[in-house]
Amino acid sequence: MDERRHHTPADTSSTLDRAFQHRSHSISHHHSHQQASGAVAAHPDADPMSYTDSQDGSISPQPAGERASGARQEPAHAEQRGASTSGGAGGAAKKGAKRGAQADKVALDKDGNPKKKRKQLVACDSCRLRRVKCDKADMAGGSCSECVKKSITCTDTYVKNKPKVVRGGKLIAQAKKLYGENGLGGPVASSSASPTKLEYESSEDGRRQSFSSVLPFSDHRLSFSFVNQELGEHLVRTFFDILQPQCPLVDQDMFLQAWEASGRVPENMSPANECLALVIQAWAARITDNPSVIGPNGPTLDTLKRGEGQDFTEVGNRRQEFARAALQRALSTVDQRGALRLASATSCSALTLLEFLVTWDDSNLKTTTGRYLLSSACEHLRNLQLSTCDDPNEQPIPPERASNGTLLWMIYTRDALGSMMGGRFCALTDDDLASLCDLFTNPITADVMSYVSSNDARMLSGLAVASIFRYCVSIVRNTVLRLTGPLACRQRLNEQVVHDIWAEIDEGSRFGAIFRQSVERATFGADAPKTDVWFRDLIAMKSQHTLGIHFAILDRLREEEQKAPEYQDPEYLHVLRRVRQQSDERLFFVAREYTRVLRAYGAGVIFSAAITVEYSSILLNSLVEMPAVEQGGSVADWMWVQKIEEVSQCIDLIKLSGWMWSGYDGVIARARHMLGQQSMQLQHVAAPPPPLPPISTSYLPSTQAPVRSDWAHHPLPPPPPASTASAPSSGSPATYGFDSSRLGPPRHPSFSYGSGSPSTPLTPLTHPSPTLPQPMPSRDFGNGASPQQQAQHLAPLHHHLSPANGRNAALPPLSSYRIVHQPPPAQGDALPQPPRP
Repeated sequence: MDERRHHTPADTSSTLDRAFQHRSHSISHHHSHQQASGAVAAHPDADPMSYTDSQDGSISPQPAGERASGARQEPAHAEQRGASTSGGAGGAAKKGAKRGAQADKVALDKDGNPKKKRKQLVACDSCRLRRVKCDKADMAGGSCSECVKKSITCTDTYVKNKPKVVRGGKLIAQAKKLYGENGLGGPVASSSASPTKLEYESSEDGRRQSFSSVLPFSDHRLSFSFVNQELGEHLVRTFFDILQPQCPLVDQDMFLQAWEASGRVPENMSPANECLALVIQAWAARITDNPSVIGPNGPTLDTLKRGEGQDFTEVGNRRQEFARAALQRALSTVDQRGALRLASATSCSALTLLEFLVTWDDSNLKTTTGRYLLSSACEHLRNLQLSTCDDPNEQPIPPERASNGTLLWMIYTRDALGSMMGGRFCALTDDDLASLCDLFTNPITADVMSYVSSNDARMLSGLAVASIFRYCVSIVRNTVLRLTGPLACRQRLNEQVVHDIWAEIDEGSRFGAIFRQSVERATFGADAPKTDVWFRDLIAMKSQHTLGIHFAILDRLREEEQKAPEYQDPEYLHVLRRVRQQSDERLFFVAREYTRVLRAYGAGVIFSAAITVEYSSILLNSLVEMPAVEQGGSVADWMWVQKIEEVSQCIDLIKLSGWMWSGYDGVIARARHMLGQQSMQLQHVAAPPPPLPPISTSYLPSTQAPVRSDWAHHPLPPPPPASTASAPSSGSPATYGFDSSRLGPPRHPSFSYGSGSPSTPLTPLTHPSPTLPQPMPSRDFGNGASPQQQAQHLAPLHHHLSPANGRNAALPPLSSYRIVHQPPPAQGDALPQPPRP
């Protein structure tokens, strides 16, 4: 303290002048410390130890008492420097003076020159993640060209030079409020967002309430700083219990060994295993029933197993924020830990699973993040083929041995499907396939029949499976080359090419039907494979392949229709519209087959086919939009009653899928709304009445339901004769062993309002039976409702979507569903013809 020098204000001013004007003399370290000491004293959270400079230039700590004595001299210096204060006396004047001293401080480097401030990067988050050049700084605050090109939101997060240390314990207090003192309680929803006790029952108008969020998980630091070890272990167990058996992409033994060795803490694992652990937890966040994810008082997985017919879309809505945060956490860790650059089988599994999750989370296909992940996984396969592994904790293994070959086949399949859907080239070239596995190039198509028609169980579970899936993936890659790829999109659509691809799909369906018959005849013994998985994946591939072709046709048609009239080619436009109509019908047949296959799982669809329901909402729209025979449709077995029955089955499937994904309640509401509009149309285009039956003495008109004036209770046209309804559709493509002619009549002549169908007409003098209509058996639905009264029995499911309901304003315009409004005919005029799509 005796050696410390005290500068006068004049000395201080002259020193600063020398620093800025000459920049050749350095200012003493003590002068900088004296200014900093005032700033430290003015900050209540400052460190109790300060630092002084010694004669040799080193930094030594100064005790708090000496620092306080130095700080007491600060007000005098502040007054002499002319620091502006508020005029108050005592502590207020001191604090004001010290704030002025802190404002005058200039950071200097070791040479006495003012330090240069760190330049903040101006690249957006997306360009920084992908390491591409960003021009956001030139856009005057708008989105960069890369984000505009990819139709994504351009965001940029300011990165501080030094992260602020939180000392107040605010995050801990918030976590205790959410999870309780012991961290085991479930999160509590905000009182402004929902009531204290959240129920899973429908509201009074029949509509499900949509909860965009239950927890304030926008702060990812909070949400994942407190994914405690118990919750993390639960998520890992959930993944291996439910999702791993459906799609065994992870080497379970290898991962669990690393998981236990790290103390079940992802941060203690190797970079590749840490990324895989977080991806596993992100997947499990989509299916777990933990109250920390879906909130308190929610259903359990056991309830889901017995929940056929119940609506679980609320669960998917409630888990959305947590699941989205888990996905972002996994993406950030993959980028930070270098999984895109570390070639290993573990990184390959993590990237492939993450591509699944990213693609599903982006249902509108607006981003290409999943494509970059899969491209990196393909590059890892090439390195593994060369016996190169960048993870020192993992032994290099050939790609066909990773995860028992499942990983290689999954990347092979996802690469083809993702390229077709995104209009990209396949990442795996033909040379890659020839080097990775002989089965990707052989056997040729002619050998498929000999394998799938075999009676040898070993042949069916080996080469037969490989050959039929290789054929299906090959025709997808052929579609990329001839129809959906970048080069093919530059040319006009060739109708013959589309028909050739459809013929290849039909050939694959024929192989699948023969394969199913062979599997049913074979005896596999004690270790029988899960044969249903083969046909589940075949219908999933077929539906996505058909959907990808449909999207390509729609894009070409939209592009041609948006041209100015003088630049349009009427003949080419006519060809596109004709091909689009044919594509609508093929997508419709695939949607029916898809629904039948997955409905066979019942309430266990999430436990057996969770990764198959990717495009179920689009297929539901295809079923709803296809007109029934009464609406002028051309499919002979697609009567209105049959349409309502199969649409209801697809809706039941989506209700179960809503356990994992959000927004499915809106999909169901739109489908019911469309059915309601179509039902209203049918009232104005009624078929000619049938001959009147004999009047029965037991018929009492007074006991019939009262006449209602709203459209929901108008009678529907009577169904055609049974021979017409059961006739197979001409032109229906082959299916995987399903015979549509075996479909029996509907379960009830009148479907309850729980399935969304209108009631059987009960108008006087047209009842075909001498007895009164009997009420439908009581049926319990997911919301606990049961049709007990005849008025309820007559009301269709979409009764709550009447024009008087103001909530319909959130639904999309009816023009997007090809619904044509027709006013009722004037008195004495002929009835209008049914609209044709």
